[in-house]
Amino acid sequence: MSCEETKQLLSLYVDNALMLPARVAVDEHVDKCPVCRDEFIELRALTRGLSMLSSSRPPVDLAASITSALMIEAAARRQSPKSSFGDRLARFLEPRLMPTALVLSLRSFFLSLCLPGCDPTLRHFTKPPCKVPQSMWFPRAPVTI
Repeated sequence: MSCEETKQLLSLYVDNALMLPARVAVDEHVDKCPVCRDEFIELRALTRGLSMLSSSRPPVDLAASITSALMIEAAARRQSPKSSFGDRLARFLEPRLMPTALVLSLRSFFLSLCLPGCDPTLRHFTKPPCKVPQSMWFPRAPVTI
């Protein structure tokens, strides 16, 4: 039996919950392996120490005190004023608006960098508009009245 298999079965071994063939295999391995033997000794000491502790009992009125605390909290919730639809909507939207605004702003900025002819520094407002020659205009149909 390997050390890993023994370590997995060691807790069951200490609790006397192993079947005889596995118990014999763990016994043989613990006798031969000093690392597993040390772990077995520590686990057995821990189990004995825990068994010496006294078990504490819950207070007699524990269930009643929990029930009364729950009833007080339920009554407080019933008496608290209901929030309006606007308040609930604001609480819902508030944490979502800032990231959305940031993403949209960054997206607009980077989109303006990527589009040809777009100038993010707004210098294009100081330039005169480009002149389109009349030959490129759409021909107008004559208007008859």
